[in-house]
Amino acid sequence: MKKFLYRYSLVLFLVVLIGRGLIGMLAVKGIQSFNPSLTVEKDLGWLIMLIYATTVFLAVKWVKIDKEIGLKMPSLTKEWYV
Repeated sequence: MKKFLYRYSLVLFLVVLIGRGLIGMLAVKGIQSFNPSLTVEKDLGWLIMLIYATTVFLAVKWVKIDKEIGLKMPSLTKEWYV
């Protein structure tokens, strides 16, 4: 699965896009079930952004493309300048 998602980055993008949306909606609905007075616009916007960022970060780490997109610094300082 990792190799497939690595080769077809558009599919990885779609999986992350749909997955983060579902996780975000479930988290908001779960929180609103305990406290219905909270709104997405005023109270839970930070939570959705945090879920989106975490989902993307974990997907990049899972497929191991973090070095290619610049999330992992190279070990040699000479490569930093290239």
